[in-house]
Amino acid sequence: PDISRQGVHVLPVGCNSMPPQRANCLCLFLCLHAAHASPCRFTLRRPLCSLSCLFGAGKCKGSMQKVPSSESGGAPTAWEMVHLKDDGVESSWSTVSFPFVSGGDIGKMTERLPCDGVWLRWTHGSYNYKWHNAPRRQIIASLNGHVEASVGSGDTRRFGPGETLLVEDTRGEGHCTKSLDGVGRWSIFIALPDDGPLAWLFARPTTRELALAALAALAAAALAACALRRPSGAGGLPRRIGLIGGLAPASTIDYYRRINAGVRERLGGRHAAEAVLFSFDQASVIELEFAQRWEEVGEQ
Repeated sequence: PDISRQGVHVLPVGCNSMPPQRANCLCLFLCLHAAHASPCRFTLRRPLCSLSCLFGAGKCKGSMQKVPSSESGGAPTAWEMVHLKDDGVESSWSTVSFPFVSGGDIGKMTERLPCDGVWLRWTHGSYNYKWHNAPRRQIIASLNGHVEASVGSGDTRRFGPGETLLVEDTRGEGHCTKSLDGVGRWSIFIALPDDGPLAWLFARPTTRELALAALAALAAAALAACALRRPSGAGGLPRRIGLIGGLAPASTIDYYRRINAGVRERLGGRHAAEAVLFSFDQASVIELEFAQRWEEVGEQ
């Protein structure tokens, strides 16, 4: 059937030179891309292609159907795809665009999209999944087969090979999906990070973040251990100190006075050092020294 459409360049394909089964599949793919824009002529020679156009009219709005832009010699300016979203209660369809930036000789590319993981998926040809939500924000790329998705309003979209879909209806009623052609379907699921203000709390940490968190935990544990070993009071001074007095009260009084002067200078007011003082009995030490009983002096 004639699948040309205004504004889209379609390369002619010699379906007659192909095996019937392969030609039917190729025509089915091409017709699903063009069915909503121009009617198909029913023919028994290509019944699969004709029926896909007949029943897909106005519904096959896949993301790869991009109208060439008039800018840059007809090159597209953005990657557009169908967007499945929700308002917290019901899912709905819209479109979303990812602007292209210059990619040099390799063409045009979008900005880098952050990704949380990639799944390669296969589903049976009898796939018919009733009402459900997307488990996460994700982009789905279809590699083969055809699937239909419906939302609560009854609005339906069909997707075929090479088409992409941004799915974000993680709340509310959700959507239904089912296979249309009975063949096993290959697809790629690309998980996107949550974009809410508190999404970082639930995001899977990277290896670098885990390493930094481990270093921070070790540093915090070391600081806590130091604080327990050296408890501090007001102004960061030790809470209580131990003093060993001199051999004579005069020397003990001197450095005890100096310690308390420093505490008052640091804390002000009538603050004084909390101290436990041990002082020797000078007479007993002197007697041992005169008797040259040095071992007993050491024990004192």
